[in-house]
Amino acid sequence: LPRSDLLRPAHSCHSHKNYLLVGFAIALLTLCALPVKAQFEFGPTAGVGAVMDKPIQGAGLAADLGVSARYTFLKDAPVSIQLRLDATYGYLYAGSVCKNVIQHVRFGQQDDRFAFAWQDHMIRVPLTVGVRLNNVLGGKVSLRLGGYYGRGIAGKVRYNKTPEGLSFPEFDSYKSNAIKGVAGYEGNFITLAQNEHRAGVLAAIDVNLYKQLDLSLYYMGDLVDSWNSGNFKPAVKPNALKLGLSYWF
Repeated sequence: LPRSDLLRPAHSCHSHKNYLLVGFAIALLTLCALPVKAQFEFGPTAGVGAVMDKPIQGAGLAADLGVSARYTFLKDAPVSIQLRLDATYGYLYAGSVCKNVIQHVRFGQQDDRFAFAWQDHMIRVPLTVGVRLNNVLGGKVSLRLGGYYGRGIAGKVRYNKTPEGLSFPEFDSYKSNAIKGVAGYEGNFITLAQNEHRAGVLAAIDVNLYKQLDLSLYYMGDLVDSWNSGNFKPAVKPNALKLGLSYWF
C-alpha cells in the first residue's frame, strides 16, 4: 500500500480526539456558566413511616434524622435540575419478624417456628438526582430518584416465638453470639450476624409548603439482605414509605 494510505488511520484518530477535546471544552464552559443561575442549600431533615417486608408481620416503624445539601441548576427556569446528598441516622423497629437466625443441628435452614422483635440502627448516605417543577399548583414540586449506602451501627434481636418452649436472651444482631444449649439441645446455639453494609434505592416527591419548608413523601428499599443468610431463608430486605420535613438555608 502507498505510504499515504498507511497514515490515514492515524490522521482520523487525531481528528476524533480533537472532536472529543472540543466537546469536553464546550461541556466544561457550560457547567461553569450554570452556577450563575444555580442555588446551593443545606438544612436539617427528619422523616417517619412504616417499614414492610414479607417476613415482617404487620407494619413496623422507620425513622430518619439527618442533614441534607442540594444544588439546584437553572433555578429560575420552569424546570430545574437538582442534585441532593443526605447523611442520616436511621432507626427501624419491627415487632415480629418470621425468621430463624439461630444455627443449631436441631434446626432446619427454613425453620418457620421462630419470630423475633427487631431493632436496627444505621447510618445512610443517599444521593439523588431530580427535576423541580417550579410552576405546578402555584408552588414547587420535585421528583427525585437515586440510591443510598447504609452502614449498620447497632441492632437487637429478641425472640418472642421459638419451638418447643425454648427461650433465648436478647442479643446483638451485628455479632455472632454463642448461647449455651439446654437439655435435649446439646451444644451451643450460634446467632447469625447481621450485615453491616447495605445498599438500596430511593424515590421521593418533595413539595414546598412554605418558604424554605419542604414536605416529602419518599420510599426507601434495601437491595441487600439484612443477614448474609445463604440458605437461611427467608431473606429480609426492609422497604419503607415515609413522610419527611426539610428546612433549607
